[in-house]
Amino acid sequence: MPFAWLKLPFRNIPAKNVRAPRRLRPRVPRVRLAVQELEPRLQPSAISDAAYPLLNERVAANQTNFFVYKDADSGFNHGFPSGFFASNDTLRNQIQLNAASVNDDSAPSGVTTDPNALDRERGTVLRVALPSLTGSQFVGVHIEEPEHFGAGTAAPGSIGYDLTGAQRVMFDARSPSPSGLDVQFGVGGLNTDRTQPFHIGSTFAPFTVELDNLRNPDTNLPQNLNRASVHLLFTVLASGDYEQDGGIILLDNIRFDPVPSNPIPKPEGPPRLSFPLGNQTFGVVPAVLHVSDNGEASFTATPNWVHETSQAGSYLNDRHTLTTAAGAGTARWTLAGLPPRVYEVQATWAPDAGQATNASFTLFDDAVMLGAAHLVDQTQAPAGLTFDGKVWQTLGLARIETGTLKVELSNPGADGTVAADAIRVVPTIPPDQAIANLTTTYESSLTIFALLGRGT
Repeated sequence: MPFAWLKLPFRNIPAKNVRAPRRLRPRVPRVRLAVQELEPRLQPSAISDAAYPLLNERVAANQTNFFVYKDADSGFNHGFPSGFFASNDTLRNQIQLNAASVNDDSAPSGVTTDPNALDRERGTVLRVALPSLTGSQFVGVHIEEPEHFGAGTAAPGSIGYDLTGAQRVMFDARSPSPSGLDVQFGVGGLNTDRTQPFHIGSTFAPFTVELDNLRNPDTNLPQNLNRASVHLLFTVLASGDYEQDGGIILLDNIRFDPVPSNPIPKPEGPPRLSFPLGNQTFGVVPAVLHVSDNGEASFTATPNWVHETSQAGSYLNDRHTLTTAAGAGTARWTLAGLPPRVYEVQATWAPDAGQATNASFTLFDDAVMLGAAHLVDQTQAPAGLTFDGKVWQTLGLARIETGTLKVELSNPGADGTVAADAIRVVPTIPPDQAIANLTTTYESSLTIFALLGRGT
């Protein structure tokens, strides 16, 4: 039955309980229902030739690409950039990585620190900073599956991806370092030829590594890659044999070509189906709004604190310390201009046996103290996630209404030296609210009906 609606004849009907003179009362006929068809509706099969290719592309998006890294928040990413390695622990701790950097051609660091900056062309890029090297030292990062696979802490029985069918890994790269950067790349524990490193220049350029040309990292002799189970999806590394200065590399759009035929090992059968993507984004606002070091203008301390430089274990190689013999004192980080919201406040420090087991950090919304002090054991290393080559431990949550967060470190009651190094502020809900590659069941079902209605 066609869609229909009721058509009622409207007349001038007197208000209830108001009796009109007989001669003026109109004759009201009996109400009759009439059925009238709605205007013609567009059928799903009438989807336009312009829209159809886009919808079809989004349905097949996860089957036509195999990205290792596309954007920081991309649902197409495979693997985790968690495999830091080096010839010694000191070099390993100097590796800096940020998977949500926003490219800036004019910045010496290669990326912008403006939390409102967005890049419509590249979205976000993977930034890796490698330290200087001497002799035969080496340093690098694996993007691996599962997370921390190389550290041996992955779940027992973890499996890698089956890259059968892939012939090469492709990506874009640039280096903001003054003289560029010479590096090797790798897949599956094998690397490119160390005698012919890739030179990465100041502008983004496409690079290709043929999987059949990879070599054993120890002998530098050609070796076949076992594509059936790959845990180390992508590697970037540098060696003192050809790169002594170290530097920064920005990576983007890392993907395998052609797409592996069966990347997640499963019995053969019908192809995997997928929902159409519901939206597209071009990047995210960096989740870290601010990192305040003890050497910045936002940091102040009472005169009895000692500024120690050339401290390799500290953030940016310096810190302030206060011994119990020097008396009571306070160090303060002041972070202004924060949008009102809840933040996770984190701290980092270099552990030392002579430091306090009860260093006292207090959080303030400008002048208002936010709960009790947070005590940390600075004889032990911080426990948390690694950013910029350092581990950051959460002190607590702070609801900031005034736009100014203050963090104070004091030593009353401390049982040893307290160390003031750096504070990191992270939104509890990251600002990248528009999640890339979002799909919704209702909108996806309408799209699927449209595609079925078209008969393709």
